[in-house]
Amino acid sequence: MHLTGPELARNDYVSRRLKSRSRPNYDMPLKRSLEDVDELIQDVPLPGNWIDTLVETPDLAVLLAHIAQKAGITDRQIKRSRYTLPSFSRATWEDVSVKHGLPSSPQLLDYEETVSPPA
Repeated sequence: MHLTGPELARNDYVSRRLKSRSRPNYDMPLKRSLEDVDELIQDVPLPGNWIDTLVETPDLAVLLAHIAQKAGITDRQIKRSRYTLPSFSRATWEDVSVKHGLPSSPQLLDYEETVSPPA
């Protein structure tokens, strides 16, 4: 099959994208631990509830974009930093339970019985 024009350009683009995905990315930053992120946040000299205040901002994305622009932070740096944030899938019951005041074992939880109404 001989491709010409747009088909050739699309085929070349798809080929390059697949090749870039198949190569391992050895310069990908490592994940940070939850403690590392918490420590980084605590080092910021702002009032104690500054994150809660920011999260409640209706146009938070615009505010964050403005801050990034003022600081000279690129989209690529933001994307790479997001990869280093702790993954929810790495959380363990021991870590989560202590942080939220839950028993050390899920078997010790005292659930209220709930009944679903018939359909």
